[in-house]
Amino acid sequence: MPEEKYFEKWEKENKDIQPSPVEKDVKLEQEPKIEDSKAGERIKEQMAELQKSAPSTPVHTRDEFKEIKILPSTQQVGALLSLVFRDNKFDLALSIAKALDNPAVMDEFHDILIERYEELIEKGILKKK
Repeated sequence: MPEEKYFEKWEKENKDIQPSPVEKDVKLEQEPKIEDSKAGERIKEQMAELQKSAPSTPVHTRDEFKEIKILPSTQQVGALLSLVFRDNKFDLALSIAKALDNPAVMDEFHDILIERYEELIEKGILKKK
């Protein structure tokens, strides 16, 4: 494991550091003050170096169309409505509904949007003309 190699390397580099008499007598209930020792300074330096590592890979973006397409048609409408009302992605939900090419899903989705038109306006998802 990389953590073990790091720890072994750190031990070799810092074998000359001996705990002070105060550090030897520290009780388990107390946490040692790392900032008061030479080892603490080295730990802080090592941690800063580790934190400078390469940035993580970007989070994989969801493919909502594929996720919704595999659902039964009864759940597709609910998923589209979640995109609209929970995620504020009206345009995306509309384009997915069209791409599904299912008139029954499109009709039910449309009917619910009409019923909840005022809510769409209040939430700022749609603008009133």
